[in-house]
Amino acid sequence: MFTDYHFDAGNWQPFIGANIGGIYGDGVDETFFAGPEAGVKYYVMPKTFITVQAEYQVFFDSASEANDNFDDGAWAYSAGIGFNF
Repeated sequence: MFTDYHFDAGNWQPFIGANIGGIYGDGVDETFFAGPEAGVKYYVMPKTFITVQAEYQVFFDSASEANDNFDDGAWAYSAGIGFNF
């Protein structure tokens, strides 16, 4: 889950936000993560955009663990194409 605030700069739409989620499944340690994220969307057409973003994920099993684990987080990067309906 995430929430973002977009800055209106015409075709360029920079954004900042926060994310929270969980990791689970076979062969992984089940845990939660949360952290900040930032990126930019570039609208190549009125409803079609290219996007890049980076987020920092802090892993924790309980709320008290999140602060202790901040320095041991991981960066996640993504790029893609999106469409507004």
